[in-house]
Formats: sequence, structure tokens, C-alpha cells
Amino acid sequence: MWLYILPAIALEAVFVVALSESQAFRNVWPSLITVVAGLGSLYCLARAADMVPISVAYPVWVGGGVFAAACVDVVRKGALPSPQQAGCLLLLLVAIAGIEAGRSA
Repeated sequence: MWLYILPAIALEAVFVVALSESQAFRNVWPSLITVVAGLGSLYCLARAADMVPISVAYPVWVGGGVFAAACVDVVRKGALPSPQQAGCLLLLLVAIAGIEAGRSA
């Protein structure tokens, strides 16, 4: 599953950055990158869902995408999360680990 979920999460982060740069699809290149990254991310998610139930693959993909987007904001804009936001992001990672651990049990 991780062979496909990790690229799906990375492509989701690219999707989010390109979407914000596309200015509501008015800039051509960021818009194209948005579409390609989004489709690539969905493709990888679909492949992961062939290996594990969608009830595992989807929340891991979504949670990983949220975490990756927050990390991208920190790197690109220096937008450090508040303590509350950082705590929630940490809980998100714990939830992803719990979903994966539940699958393995």
C-alpha cells in the first residue's frame, strides 16, 4: 500500500501548492500542474485501494495530504502552526498510524 500512498500524498501536496498558484485556474502552467498532480494522486490512491480496503487507503491519503500541505506552508511561507494546530497535526499522524496498525492486526 505504501508504495502507492506515499506518491499519492506527495502529489496531493503538489496539487495544493499548484492550485493556490493557479489563481482559480487563471494561470495556465500552475493550472496544468494542478490537474496532472490531482489525477496522478487519484491514480495512486486507486492502486493503493486495490491492495487494502478503501476505508484504510482513503483516510491515510487524506490525513497525509493535510499533513503534507501544512508542512509545505511552513516551508514556503514560514507559516508556523500555532501550538493547537501543531497538536492537531500530531494527532493526525497518530490517527494515520492507528489506522495502519489496525489493518495489520
